[in-house]
Amino acid sequence: MTGDLLQEEVSQTKDRPGLSVAKRNIFLLSVVIDSLGSGMWMPFAIIFFTRSQGMDLGDTGLAMTIGAFVGLMAGFASGHVADRYGAGLVAISSHVVRVLAFAAYPFVESPWQITVVVAVTACGERMLWTANTPMISSIFRGRNVDNILGFAGVLGIMGLGVGAGIAGLLADSVSGLRLIAWLNSASFAITGVLLVIALGSRLLDRPAVASTIDGLTSVGSVWRNRPYLQLCLIQILFVLAASSYVMILPLVIIDVLHGPAWLPAASIVIGNVAIAVAQRPVLKVSRRLPRSRMLFVSVGLYAVSLLLLVPGDLFGAILIVPVVALVVVIGGVAEATATPLMLSAANEAAPEGQKGRYSAVFQTAWGVAEVAGPLVYTTLLAVGNAVLWLSVTAAVLLVAPMLLRVRPMLPPKVLLEAPTAS
Repeated sequence: MTGDLLQEEVSQTKDRPGLSVAKRNIFLLSVVIDSLGSGMWMPFAIIFFTRSQGMDLGDTGLAMTIGAFVGLMAGFASGHVADRYGAGLVAISSHVVRVLAFAAYPFVESPWQITVVVAVTACGERMLWTANTPMISSIFRGRNVDNILGFAGVLGIMGLGVGAGIAGLLADSVSGLRLIAWLNSASFAITGVLLVIALGSRLLDRPAVASTIDGLTSVGSVWRNRPYLQLCLIQILFVLAASSYVMILPLVIIDVLHGPAWLPAASIVIGNVAIAVAQRPVLKVSRRLPRSRMLFVSVGLYAVSLLLLVPGDLFGAILIVPVVALVVVIGGVAEATATPLMLSAANEAAPEGQKGRYSAVFQTAWGVAEVAGPLVYTTLLAVGNAVLWLSVTAAVLLVAPMLLRVRPMLPPKVLLEAPTAS
């Protein structure tokens, strides 16, 4: 199931005993099932509330947006909990929260209830992602964290695709839509059980006593750690680039490029396949290079991909499909490069004993970019297609000078040193 990655010996210390291959497989299976649930829900959330629950489209959109922002802010507090009681406990709690939230979805009858369940769901999701990297880094070490994050990402993409396919078979009726919600609840329950089986007592491990980085040890230290905040800003720019392929490109394909109706969905599938295929070779190369060098490559790939869309309204019918396919493939490779390396770099830059709250800030920055993305993209597209893609390209190109500035300000192993450096 897990290929060569899990055949490699994971470096161990007495503080970080490695998992057996069987338990690593169970852990990664939990990632797949978690993603199955997310994949079942993501494409059908609005459809569920409007068709199954009879809500007004405008009310639904506003309620979901408010709920997402509330959940994002509430999830931020989970970082402090992770530092005090352990990332594993927060991860398990996130599954419990989502089990209860999705079980309640079929009983929603008003916009304020949409806001509540969406806020609780968003809080649970942010709890998981806040805890995920610190939890993994408490078991694995060094660039093995990059590998596990990358491979888990590939499995997650597979789960999203399968989940969306399953949900598509059920979404044509009210009873089917409600079944999706309950199956989603069940998927998170199963994920939580698998996580307990895989990690056992490690879920109750508490983090080490907070250490210092340039004297930063207080609860508010993350807000005074300017290099780390710059990493968060870099991640916002990466997310704005990556999300554009899913959030706005499908609309551009139909309204600007006048492409075939099947192409928006196909572009998302092709992009996800590109991420899955590229992930392992990219991580294999990255094990021999500093993270910053690979991130520069990602910036270049994003820029090339996005610039191909600038003259989009000049494409003829013959060029639309191959150009879009090329765009999402290059963008997929860029995302496969940047995402796991940024996650592990941010985790490695955080002081011991404070990784939870640092991760919470990083994940909140990520979430803000995702929530703000649709407004940013649609505002730019209203001005013009070229303005949209030139602006997103300019944003991601800003990452390069920011990396040059921040990498000497962080511990060398974060961005400057190759894994073999002493």
